[in-house]
Amino acid sequence: MKTSVNVASYYRNGTYPRKAQLVPMLKSVIRQADVVRLWLNEAPSVPDWIPAGVQVHISPADLSDLGKFGFLKQDMEREIYLTCDDDIEYNGGYVSDMANAVQSKQGIVSHHGRKLKAGQRRYFNGSAETIVCLETNYKEVELDVPGTGVMAFDTDQINPHPILKSKDRGMVDLTFAVYAAEQKVPIYSLPHDECYFRYLNPPYEETLHWAAMKNQNRHIALMQEIIRAKGIT
Repeated sequence: MKTSVNVASYYRNGTYPRKAQLVPMLKSVIRQADVVRLWLNEAPSVPDWIPAGVQVHISPADLSDLGKFGFLKQDMEREIYLTCDDDIEYNGGYVSDMANAVQSKQGIVSHHGRKLKAGQRRYFNGSAETIVCLETNYKEVELDVPGTGVMAFDTDQINPHPILKSKDRGMVDLTFAVYAAEQKVPIYSLPHDECYFRYLNPPYEETLHWAAMKNQNRHIALMQEIIRAKGIT
């Protein structure tokens, strides 16, 4: 089955703040998938330093991390759709590992995510269980919120193109999780060791986590939607 890697990055104030991370990230997957796609928010043109073979879409509007889903269409050829982050280097067997896991688990798979609990009041530091992609994990559990930077799904089972209408930015894990909960498609964590991914260390002030920690009110509202949709008690 066709496999695709889909990632979003951005241009800001005349520079590409993630260039140092994006180049090795793209190089790590370019020969693994049938197609590698880059959604480039607010860039004036396609940079000449993008590795050959990457399909680049210039987005006049800033979709932030939602851009990694920007290549989905209502009527599209079936594929294993991997969503990745522009600050992670993926190992040489990653795409095939994920494609096999999607077909084996018959659901959405991720190496990062959270199990929520009834009555949870904070999104960060309040979950019943958290799986971290940069730490060893031996558990295969059903997640409520996946980390979309290390995630894959079969577009014939779930095609979340409607989330592109969302006005939320910088919280696509939750935006996607709400849709998956409504569609009743399960999300599974996958086992890995701490060396399976290599974090490329962008400045913390340039990360979505840094921005989210300042105000998580909208995160909490989406979290509560998931709890209600899944009937978590």
